[in-house]
Amino acid sequence: MAIEASKRIFKYGDILLPDPDETMDEKAVLVWYSEDYPELLTAGFSPPDIKVDGKGVTVVTYEIKKQVGTKG
Repeated sequence: MAIEASKRIFKYGDILLPDPDETMDEKAVLVWYSEDYPELLTAGFSPPDIKVDGKGVTVVTYEIKKQVGTKG
């Protein structure tokens, strides 16, 4: 039986953010990147896009969506 490798990518607009630590859950990744992008503390995700590349590696892309709300 073959062991399948996987890779996570976090997409924020046109920016591709590499996975800082595969043991972190998705929300922890947002907190990790919030030092550079503070608006990520209130962001969420679209459903992940899961594909297998030409080398048989599963690539999961999470698109980060900023929360849009109203004041008051």
